[in-house]
Amino acid sequence: MAYDMQLAKHDAAICRTLLTDDECLAIEGACTGRLEALQARVRAVQVRLLEFRHFHVESAEAEFQLFRARNGLEKPPHLPSRGERLVRGLVLGMLAMAVALVSGRLLEAGWSGFAGALPSILFSLLNVGPAVWYARRGLPPLLGRGFRSKLLGTISAAAFLGWILALNGLGAHCREVLLANKDGAALAELWRHVSLAPLTLASGSWMLAILGTGSGTVALFVAAGMGELYPGYGAAGRRRAAALAAFKIEDSTCSKQLTVIQRAAIDDLRALREAMRSRESESSTAAAAREHFHGEFVAHLDRMAAAHTQLCRCYREINVAVRGADVPRYFGLDVERPACLADPGLPHRPKTRDTWHEANERLQQYERLIASLFAQAPLSQAVPPVPLSPPSAAPAVVAAT
Repeated sequence: MAYDMQLAKHDAAICRTLLTDDECLAIEGACTGRLEALQARVRAVQVRLLEFRHFHVESAEAEFQLFRARNGLEKPPHLPSRGERLVRGLVLGMLAMAVALVSGRLLEAGWSGFAGALPSILFSLLNVGPAVWYARRGLPPLLGRGFRSKLLGTISAAAFLGWILALNGLGAHCREVLLANKDGAALAELWRHVSLAPLTLASGSWMLAILGTGSGTVALFVAAGMGELYPGYGAAGRRRAAALAAFKIEDSTCSKQLTVIQRAAIDDLRALREAMRSRESESSTAAAAREHFHGEFVAHLDRMAAAHTQLCRCYREINVAVRGADVPRYFGLDVERPACLADPGLPHRPKTRDTWHEANERLQQYERLIASLFAQAPLSQAVPPVPLSPPSAAPAVVAAT
């Protein structure tokens, strides 16, 4: 009776660690709801990204492609970075300083201070400045389509070319006049020198003219690389690049959100698995305690049976000594073990259903479903995920733990 009562206690402890049918149903519903919630959140993030792409990127991309088709453009627009524009600006500044220094030596005006440096500074700025303006404002119409654009480009090109030639020609003649008249020269003398001998110049004056023309040409090429020259193409390209950059940021933000959602789901499953392992460990501990109790009880029965056998043998030996030759025949046989001391055998432990192996397999199915839910949702295309159906009778074990 005491053995049966103690064995019943161990069986009850094992039953408390097993999952019942009601618990499995509650667990299953919780897991299915969790999976549907994850799918809804993933779709919400994808819809947000899809709407952002539709309202921001597609319009800019359509405008850009339409501009390319209308103007027959195939090359991508030249969109220099801020660093490249800064470098080109520094190059233009250094070029202007170098022209000012060299032209100051070639002029040999003999002035000192700011007044002496002013002619060379003006000579440098009047060569580099118009070249920069023409590269950014006058050259693009020449490359555009249409009669009006070509006409404006031709006029601006002629004006720039005439300016460079006239400026540097007058600069060379001005040097000739200034060197010939140290005390200063009137405009009439300069005009007489230009009209009588337009190409008769000293080597230093030719060097000054070549310096001004060359600096203007170099400044033209340097400034031309500060942006797209085809009119309107750079603006369309910048709008498209800005839309793509904004979409990239939005895509990164959505990817981070999905990563957080996925990690939360994985953490939930990990906690679920740990809870399952904990209950399985409790069940194994209870089963081991039950078997240990039964083993101790069987060992106690064995000790009692051994004592019974020893007592029977002592009784027979004493009885033989008293009776002499009249000894019962069964004294020569082995002492039989009493039925009350026989091993009762350990009954099968209670088991409502195959909970642990089945539950672990179902958790693995949910892990695969969650992985496929995020793997089938590329954010760059915002494709809705394939509809998921939960595995049959899959548990969400945390609810029961």
